[in-house]
Amino acid sequence: MVNGISVVAKREGRMLLTEKTLFIAILVQLFVASFSAFLSLGFAVMFSPSAIGPELAEELKIGVVGDVEGISGSLIALMSDHIGVIRFATLQDAQAALRTSEVDGVMNIKKRQDESLEPIQLELFLPKNNFKSSLVTVQIKRALEQFQDKLRMEKGIEVMKLNSPVDVEDVSKFFEFKYAVLVPMLILLPAFLSSGMIIDMITEEYELGTLELLRVSPLKFSEVIYGKMLVMVLIAPIQATLWILLMKLNHIAIYNQLEILLFLTLVTLILVQAGAILSIYFKQRSSVHLVFSAAFALLVLLSGLLPVPPMNIVALQAAGSGVGAGNYIWYIVAAFILHLTIKILPEMSE
Repeated sequence: MVNGISVVAKREGRMLLTEKTLFIAILVQLFVASFSAFLSLGFAVMFSPSAIGPELAEELKIGVVGDVEGISGSLIALMSDHIGVIRFATLQDAQAALRTSEVDGVMNIKKRQDESLEPIQLELFLPKNNFKSSLVTVQIKRALEQFQDKLRMEKGIEVMKLNSPVDVEDVSKFFEFKYAVLVPMLILLPAFLSSGMIIDMITEEYELGTLELLRVSPLKFSEVIYGKMLVMVLIAPIQATLWILLMKLNHIAIYNQLEILLFLTLVTLILVQAGAILSIYFKQRSSVHLVFSAAFALLVLLSGLLPVPPMNIVALQAAGSGVGAGNYIWYIVAAFILHLTIKILPEMSE
């Protein structure tokens, strides 16, 4: 039986080299893994603009016009520490520069009659539907907060300060996107890809009628199914190994790499077996994909009931926290039950 499985596995492996769907999917994953550091930065800044570092903030420019003397000059000085400041003589000139993208925003500081009593009135002009607008707003907010603290200190109002060596919120945003989103997505995506490929492989045999030829060939039906499954299970950790290497080149540290690859193999085995069972039972590709999609969505929801869901296991392992061996029992039991189900299917009986 082992020889039969290896023969089928080699044949399917050669056929995969011409599979366009697999090639395109791998290219997409390759792009994500290759630019993982850039993507994690982009996602973090998108959902938390305050996570932008001073190096990127220096690229932003804001045009300032109006009352730039006295106390307003102190505000502009503080803004210069967070964002590039360009002064304009008139509001029209500043707005013209905004339209030509010479600046990313315009601040108009209105003239005050009495500096000791009247508050500073600011008008902020930002382009619509532009991501930079959020970044400019964050940098100006930082300057205004420092300006507020400065005024309070000058007026004798006590300002409470928390000494922290780093911005914990900003660091946590990058950590969350790297280890809670980006890494689990790249690691587990090959498992889902393999499950889709096994469905196409088996249903294609039914649609072309080639499975009937197995009745008169030396190969058994079980050898064909296991040979196809073997290829789909092995290709997932191979892809994940490449993604891990690319992420490491992007300075994203991945710990417990062997444990992650073993867990991915286990998850892939579960999904591939589930796809094979549905393919053998329904036989039509469209029907199998529909049922599998619904079943997969249900499995994702039910996985939340596990002590540690799959995404969390990968995230914890990759971040170096580790996961207790008892959390893998559920997956081993599921894989074993699916294996028994394949063996007792009517098509598998000899």
